[in-house]
Formats: sequence, C-alpha cells, structure tokens
Amino acid sequence: MRLAATLLMLGTMGAGWTEALPLTNSDFAQVDASGAPDGWTLSTWYDCPVPRVSVTEDGGQRAVCFSFPQDAPVYTVSFHQTLPDLPERPTARIRFRYRATFAGARKLSVAISGAPGCNLPCNRVWYTATADGQWHDGEVAMPLRRVNRQGSVLEFTFNDAFAAGDRFYLAAVRMEVEPPPALTLGFTSPASGVLFTDAPWQALAGTVCTGPQARDLRARVSLFAEGRKRPLATRDLGVGEQSASWTFGMGARALGRYRVVATLTTRDGAVVAAQELTAWRLKPRPDTTRVVGGLVYHGDQPVVLLGTYHVCDNAVLAVNRENERLGLPPLDRDAMLAGVSAAGLDSAFFSWGIPSEDYLDAAARHGHRTIPECAGIGREWGGAPLEEQVAPYADDPRIFAWGGWDEPTETTLDRAVEVYRGLKSVSPHKLVVNTFHQPDVMDLLEGQAMTADLILVDVYDIRRPDSDLSRVGHAVAHAAAYARRHGDLAVGVTPQAFIYFGPEPTPAQLRAQIYLGMVNGATAFFPYAYVEDYGEQPFAGHGGNPDGMSGNPKRQRWWLPDSDLWREMPRLRRELDRLAPLILRREPLSVTAETGAVQYLVAQAEGQGYLVAVNPQATPNAATFAFASAVRRLRPLFGTPPATSRGTGVSLSLGPYEVQVYRVDLEPTTVRRSKMAQVMTVNGPMDPRVAGWALTHEHVLVDFIGADRIGPGRYDPDEVFAVMLPYLRALKAAGVGLLFECTPEYIGRDPALLRRLSEASGVALVTNTGWYKDPFLPAWAHSATAEEIAARWIGEARDGIGPEQIQPGFIKIAANEGDLSDIQRKITTAAGLTSRATGLTIASHTTQGRTALQQVDVLAELGVPASRLVWVHADAEPDLELHARMAQRGAWLSYDGIREGNAAERLALVRAALERWPEQLLISQDAGWYHVGEPGGGDVARLDWLPREFVPMLRQAGVSEASVQQLLIENPARAFGLREPLGP
Repeated sequence: MRLAATLLMLGTMGAGWTEALPLTNSDFAQVDASGAPDGWTLSTWYDCPVPRVSVTEDGGQRAVCFSFPQDAPVYTVSFHQTLPDLPERPTARIRFRYRATFAGARKLSVAISGAPGCNLPCNRVWYTATADGQWHDGEVAMPLRRVNRQGSVLEFTFNDAFAAGDRFYLAAVRMEVEPPPALTLGFTSPASGVLFTDAPWQALAGTVCTGPQARDLRARVSLFAEGRKRPLATRDLGVGEQSASWTFGMGARALGRYRVVATLTTRDGAVVAAQELTAWRLKPRPDTTRVVGGLVYHGDQPVVLLGTYHVCDNAVLAVNRENERLGLPPLDRDAMLAGVSAAGLDSAFFSWGIPSEDYLDAAARHGHRTIPECAGIGREWGGAPLEEQVAPYADDPRIFAWGGWDEPTETTLDRAVEVYRGLKSVSPHKLVVNTFHQPDVMDLLEGQAMTADLILVDVYDIRRPDSDLSRVGHAVAHAAAYARRHGDLAVGVTPQAFIYFGPEPTPAQLRAQIYLGMVNGATAFFPYAYVEDYGEQPFAGHGGNPDGMSGNPKRQRWWLPDSDLWREMPRLRRELDRLAPLILRREPLSVTAETGAVQYLVAQAEGQGYLVAVNPQATPNAATFAFASAVRRLRPLFGTPPATSRGTGVSLSLGPYEVQVYRVDLEPTTVRRSKMAQVMTVNGPMDPRVAGWALTHEHVLVDFIGADRIGPGRYDPDEVFAVMLPYLRALKAAGVGLLFECTPEYIGRDPALLRRLSEASGVALVTNTGWYKDPFLPAWAHSATAEEIAARWIGEARDGIGPEQIQPGFIKIAANEGDLSDIQRKITTAAGLTSRATGLTIASHTTQGRTALQQVDVLAELGVPASRLVWVHADAEPDLELHARMAQRGAWLSYDGIREGNAAERLALVRAALERWPEQLLISQDAGWYHVGEPGGGDVARLDWLPREFVPMLRQAGVSEASVQQLLIENPARAFGLREPLGP
C-alpha cells in the first residue's frame, strides 16, 4: 500500500540490526515424561476440551502436534513459555513452521503477553493458518509497546470452534528483536497535518524521533510545496537527538498540498534515512468535516452525532436470509435507510469498503451521514491501494467521514496510523473516525501521531444484566483527557446494543451508556449494532439468547430493529437535540459533590445551569451536590423525578442504571459569562481600555525564601502597603491605570494586599493563579498530575483566592533554560488545561526561545492556541529568528526587561518588532519588587520610569502615537482579555 509516509533506508543502515533471542527448546528436541515438549506449557480456559500435545517427526520436521479430540464451539488454548529479559522498545519478529489439517478456517494468534492467555500487557497478531496439510513458513512482526521487559511469555493461542480430528503442527520457532526505526516523523499540531485558514493558529509542528542506530547522524526537516524540489524552509535538529521538535509557520503560505521531509545524514551529507508526510493548507468548504476545539464540525456548524454501525447492503442480505426462513416479506435498502432515519439516527458506518453509487444516493436522500469503513479498502483486502480507491470519493459530499483502522491494539497501532495518514493524504476535507476498545492504547502514540480525528470509545465487555457500566465513563474520560492534551481531537462513545457473549443490554443500560459518555466529554454517540449470524445453531457458544428480541423472538439472527433498544433511539435523539447546547458549549459551574459511583456533569450553557447524574450500577446509589450559591429552582427533564434543594445543596437518589437530568436556576452571581472586552482585576472585571495605559509585567512584592518556608507571617502587610503606595500613585500620575502583578503563589502573591493598594492608588491591579519553578514549587507538585494541579488553579479562577474570593486575571508559570523538564512540562500542561477551562491567558517566565517553542508545542497538543501564551522575558533571547517562530505560531512577545541601563538596546528591539509583529508585542519593565526579608523592602525600582522616560524615547525615534497606544492599551487588552473557555 502506497501511503503518505514513505521510508527510505540506504547505505549500511538496512533494516537495522537484529538480535536472536534465545528460546527454551525451540526445536522441541526435549520432551518431558508425558512426551510433551519440555520448557513449554499448555493452558486452557472456560472448561474447554484439552487438546492432546505430543512431539513427533513429520515430513523431516521435529514438531509439536496439537490434536483436538472433539467438536467444541470454542477452544481457548495457550501454548507458551517465559521469555528472557527483553530490550527496550524493540520490534519482535517471530518465525516458525507449521502444518494445519483443519476442516475449515481457524484462528491462531501469536502473542507476547504479560501472562498466559493474552493477558495485559499483550501484543498480539492474529494469524490465518493455511489449512491444506502442507508445511508452510510463518512469520509475524510486532512492535512491543508496554510489554513487561521481564517475565513476559511468548504464546501461540487457539481461540475458535475446532472440530474433532483437527491437527496443528508447530516447528522451528525462532524469535529476533530489532531496534526502533532509525527515523520517525510525526505531526503534533495539528495532528492531522491539515491546517484550515480559519484556525486560530497557522503553524505546522511535529517531532522527529531517532533510534539508537542514528547516533552521530544529523537530522533535518524540510517543508516543500507540492511539485517543488527546493525547500521553502528547513530546520536542522542537531546530532544524536533522540527526539526533537520542529515548527513551520504557515500563515503566509499558499493554499494547497505540502510535503514535510525528514532526513538523517552523515557528517559529509550522505542521506542514510528519510521519511515524508503530507500536509495541507485549505479553506474550509460547506461539506468539510473536521474537529475544532474538541467538537465535530460539518461546514461551519458544530454537530452532535447519533449514529450506528453496519448499515449497509450486507445487512439487507443477512436480514432477508432470515426473513425467507421465517416466511416474512423481504427488506429493501430504502426501507432499511428510512427506518434508521425514523429512529433518529443521522450517521452510520458502512461495512465494509466504499458503498455503491446507488447506496450513496439513497443514503443522501434519507439524510444519512455515511462513513465507509476502511476494512475492505486496500490491497490487504484484495483491492487496489487505499489511496487509489479513496481518491475518486475524496471530496464526495455524500461521504461524511472515513472509518479508520478499527480498534487498534499495541500491535496494530502503527498500521492504524498509516491508514489515517493515507486517508488524510487524499481526503483532507473529511474526518477520520475509529474506535478504541482499550482507550489507554492511544497513550502509546505520545502525541506524535494519531489514528483518527474523532475517537470512539468502545467498551464491550459489559453484557450482563448486572454489569457495572462505570468503565464506560472512565474510558471516555481517559480519551477526553488525551484529546485535550493532543490537539484537535473529538471523543465519542460506542454504547453496546447487541447480543454477544451475553444477553442484549436493557434499554436502561443503553441510555446509561449514552449519558456516561456525555458527562465525561463525548460529543458523538454510536450505539453498536450488528446483524450477527451465529451459524446453524443460533447463539451457541456465545452465551447469548434471543430473549431481548421482543418484536420477533423467533429470529435466529439478531437484528436491532426487532429489539426493545430500537424503540429507545427516537427518545435518545430528542434528548440529545435538547441538550445540544450543553454538549457543544458547556461551561463548568463550581460545585462540590459526594457521589460515590454516580458520575455527573454540572455545567452551564447559554446562561442556563444543568445537573446530569448517571448511576452506572445495578444497585441504587445516592449523590449530593453543593453549589456556590443558593439553588432557586430545580426543574426535572425527560421524565426525571422531582428533587428538592435546600439552600445550596441538592440530594439525589438514583435507581439501577437511572439517569436524572435537571435544569438548575442559581443566583445570578453563580452564572458568569466572560466578555472579550474585559480583564479580571482584583476588584472584578473591567474594560481595560478605560483604565489608560497598561504595564503587563511588574511586581509589588516578592519572597524567595522557598515554598517550604513561605507564609503570611513573614512580612507586615501594613508596612508593604505604606512602602508601595507612593510608587503606584506615581504610576497613576504617569498615565498608567492597569498593572499586571506577576508574583505567583509560593513567592509572595498577596491578592488582599493588592486590592488595598488598588483601591488607594486608583491603579487597577491584576493578580494570577499558577506557580513559579523549583525550588519555589510545593512538594506535592512533583507527585501530582497535571490534571490535579489544573483543578487547583481552575478552582481559584472560578471561586476566587482566599477568604476574599479575589479572582485571578491570568495564569503565571515559569521554565528554566534548556529543554522542558518533566515537572515543567507538567506545569505547562496544567496551565493549558486551566486556560481551556477558564479562558485565562498564560504568562510564562521563559528566557530561551527554544524552551518557549516547546511550551507552545505542549499547549498545541491540548488544543490551546499560542495566542493564549505570553512569552515573558522574550527580550532576553538574542536570536530574533526564535522571536519570529514564536510570532508565527501566534504567541505574544513580552519585551518586559526595559530599564534605564538597556534603554537604547531595547528601543532598537522594540522598533524592529513593531515592523514585524506590531499586533503581538507587549512592553513592560519588571519593576517594583518589595523584597520580603530586606529592611524596608530593599531597593524598590520605580514603576513610572517606562511611561515617563521610555515612551518619549519611542516618540523621538519616530514611533507613531498610534503604535504607542497599541503597545500600551490595545495589545494588553487583547492579550489578557477574558475569553470563552475552549472546553473542560
């Protein structure tokens, strides 16, 4: 299959070194007392019959023979041995010889597992053995991800319905390990490689990872326009870097297709390896489907999808086979599609391959959003290459999206990424959708690649009358957190709605699954239905039964429209439509809750508060909620029983799998809507333009004693007030009415003091949430997750700081020089999550440009545009090319070290920047600094020097009055103006 990504290996690199891994008795030369191969173990599960195992000479091969003694609907058998210690991040290549004498097709898998039985962590490849009775060479290769480096097992497993007399012979098992690829190129922002002209940032970013073979080689990334041989831009990534980031500004680039090429070269310039990806810069169209800010868009409108699977011509054929047996009238395509539409479903996966023209026309007539599944498309399914088959339909308005590689595992993840890249390379205007049965598998992508734009979470091991559905919500929440961290991705849920390994879910279980997805961040809902054919004996071996098919219990083939679940679909559609504002535009409300197993969402949309609670269990549960202010009224929706509130509290009792939905009317102060024209000062929101000039980086008070020793008793607030008030009054007299105080928590932040000073001086002061850097971080910062840190900051933003409940107006963080450390990456991630949830701008004390670019990459992975980042102390970076790269990404450049001693140098810098980035430039002086612990606060720097001395220098140097006002009024207002949240 020809894909967008191509790999060239030249010279002595080859495919990299391989190393044989010694296995125990891999030729089966030794046997134990029973005649079975020594060093190998046979295990069976689920009371299945035990095959006979013996070692034999067969056709000149010494082999182990598995003889299946009787017919059985399912054999579950593992033949395994414990492996020696494994190297880090290898690819395993397992070779063997086999001979199979089966009555029909049977499934064999080869796996490296944490324990026998394909137990996690498990890397498995299904292998279809040729059952012609001849000897064949078998081979599987699998990248080992998350595998236990010690104690893992190599196993051959049988999991199928075998017949009496079936035999399988296995011989000459060999295993080799290979290093990771010499070169891996990936996109991080946007993960799709497709930039639309209305996106908030216009830069293409990614990573290059190199394996151990690449030591002492040079890595370079180049951007090419389609059809051009000369690069538009290049980035040299140094020698021996195992992982490096790169960025290309795209805001001024022409529309069209681009190539990003990474190369590894020797010191004398010889190319050793190369990899290429396709990128696009496009203008969105009315039929474009994509993800923006975590939401699925069709054209310029966000949509809530309610769809299903396997709506296709094959379904019609399967149903009609059953209808003929039962003497029922046949079903035709139009009747099927009309029924699906009448049920309220607007989207459907077509199984498998590309639909016929007649099907596409019929689906369009019935208002369907068709999603062809890639299974069935491509050479591996006996057809033309994937891109060749997709290309004629790349811009077909009848196709809403493409279905990517279904349920990628550790082993198939690379293939899923290839399919995604292949689809995007020829159909960039269309979404790619795929499902994850194990959402944590996506963590293995590490933000360096993607398999879909819309990730559907498919939790299907819940088919029991007493199933605990909690895992559905937890899995969606995990995927939603990943999506927030890694760019423009959306998350949906695939509730189970068919019989398989158990009875059909109940209508209550189906509805609970939908709502568990919603409260945890899903915006698309695809109940999974399948026209299952169980063979001559319906449901045999699957533990299923037809009891749920109340419409026609005589059926031997399960068919969703015969089910009670089908009658739930229109109701779910009506509820999702009514809750669409909450799903698409929700803003979390402040609440404390004690919920136990109950999962919930408390949020507002369009000024209206909502409470949604879901009991995921088969037993009753209760939940209590305490809002920030009194609940005026609690109005139940969708048949929810009435509930009472007392003051700020609400108590709920939920039956098995019950969903309760309420509209909540709160005191007006609880529901706050942000406005772009305002900044949040210590005295509340205000229009920054009425304050006069603004300085965006100053300090009133600092205390560098350390996070473990700092405390309010270390200084006298009255003394600080008396010392600093004259400086602020002088600043006000110089024309500055707004000051951003950049001292974060644990180095002296005192919002109550700032409020006193603001009221006395007339200068509006803005405080912050966030932290500085080591050693000024609390001890728990190192053990906490980014989400836990963000929760603290989000709480301060919404509920205020301290007993005075003073709200911060921005997020302050910091980074040391050099590459981001783990703790700094975590702090940056926490800041991004906080900005997403609150709309606050991030101001980061970062003195080196490469560090700042890495922070932009982290934020981009979260879907936070660089326009929400102020690069504090940008004027300390001498490399103006790095300034340009940050500006191209959309970040604010803060030249805030302007002082009397460097005035001439900074004047030249500001003038140069005004010519290139006038709308992204901030100026300030980093003055003030009452130092706790020094008599009288030490040497406090005057705050009015910049407006009184530097501004006249700007005017004398020819800077226009309009530019001065832009620097000191318009730009600060836009940089720190409150924005709508991007999402949770």
